[in-house]
Amino acid sequence: MSMAIQSIIKSMPINMHWNLIFPIRMSSLLTIMGKRLGVPDLLLQMNGLRCRIPLWIMEINLSLAKDELMSSIQRYAANCNDAQIIMIIDVHESQPHKKPQEKSKLAKRMMG
Repeated sequence: MSMAIQSIIKSMPINMHWNLIFPIRMSSLLTIMGKRLGVPDLLLQMNGLRCRIPLWIMEINLSLAKDELMSSIQRYAANCNDAQIIMIIDVHESQPHKKPQEKSKLAKRMMG
């Protein structure tokens, strides 16, 4: 996903006109005015000559409790006034994963 977003941004002539950089960072500490807000899963920010502005903050939730997830989202929303998108992808397995048993047809095919 990061590469797709980066390709879209590179296709825009923004950098040539305004000398701005839009880096996409994964698992990077988000700091606003010296305050550490957390580590979102994906962060699109605008880097100018004197500042960094987070525009798109994404969290992918696999195991956090809803209260814990919403706490970090609220922290981003309260402190990142310029953020345009704060996105949550909440992933749930339809059924718990079970690895194939060694005697199953699938396991035999993979070993053979």
